[in-house]
Amino acid sequence: MPRRWIFSKEETKPVPPTVKSELRRAIYDMVGQRVRQLVRQVQGVGVYRVEWDGRDEHGRRVSSGVYLGRLEAGAFGQTRKMLLLK
Repeated sequence: MPRRWIFSKEETKPVPPTVKSELRRAIYDMVGQRVRQLVRQVQGVGVYRVEWDGRDEHGRRVSSGVYLGRLEAGAFGQTRKMLLLK
């Protein structure tokens, strides 16, 4: 059964209603290397849900461990630690 990570609403950041910006969501390992780019597109106002299935850019399952989830929207950026358990 595949594991999925859901970025919770606690990570949702409000965007002014008239603004569209490029939204980027990526997963990095603890060395800072990108494991997978989940989202990279211009989006307007709204609530978005992003799931990660625990795979890298090539579709291979990654190992259990600590990863960094990075969210960037316009000038805003936030990084959170996450633990993947299999």
